[in-house]
Amino acid sequence: MKTWITHKGTRITRILPGRSNVFMIETGGKRILVDTSAAFTRKMLHRRLRKTGVSTLDFLILTHTHFDHCGNAEYIRTLTGAKICVHPAEAEFLAKGSGPLPAGTVWLTRTLLRIPLPSGAAFFKTSPCKPDFLTENNRLPEGFPTNIGIIHTPGHSPGSLCVTVDNEIALTGDTLFGVFPGNCFPPFADDTKTLIKSWEILLQTDCRLFLPSHGMARPRKTLERSYKKYSRN
Repeated sequence: MKTWITHKGTRITRILPGRSNVFMIETGGKRILVDTSAAFTRKMLHRRLRKTGVSTLDFLILTHTHFDHCGNAEYIRTLTGAKICVHPAEAEFLAKGSGPLPAGTVWLTRTLLRIPLPSGAAFFKTSPCKPDFLTENNRLPEGFPTNIGIIHTPGHSPGSLCVTVDNEIALTGDTLFGVFPGNCFPPFADDTKTLIKSWEILLQTDCRLFLPSHGMARPRKTLERSYKKYSRN
């Protein structure tokens, strides 16, 4: 499991790689999980958490409520006692266990989304889960570490969130991707213009490294380059 440590000693561990990255933040005696991946990764997620020796979590932050990010939310709460935090714009999707899929941003993904889904599309649904706290900019649950920030960064989805750690490293969900070399642009997003504005918000922080939910870490220079390119369009 790959680990990053900030200059202030906050530890970030990638608990689960692959289909969708899952990160755990450890700071000041608190443990925060960011996303849970899809339901079909449940056994692997459980094994990885057990390998770290973690049996309890304080909070679970969902960067958004697409199936590959919140598929194990209710399970994690039952397993660890974590309080689930999500943006108000997506609380209903989480509670219902389903929500709209994002739009494609390039020819290939737009074409894929035109393919009719199987009846019921159960693959894209999750267990209904009522959040414990609705979070957005500067509105955090009681007991939440003060060195961890939550920023509303819409564009990929209406309630997308990013999590900043010591204003040094940001966990970005799908606000940016780390799949394509030298680029941060996601293949799926509801509103690309809003997404680019959210990149600007991230660049207003002092974060030097960005950890997306899909792919590898991206340095600040890559986000700056992508912002400069796509903000012209």
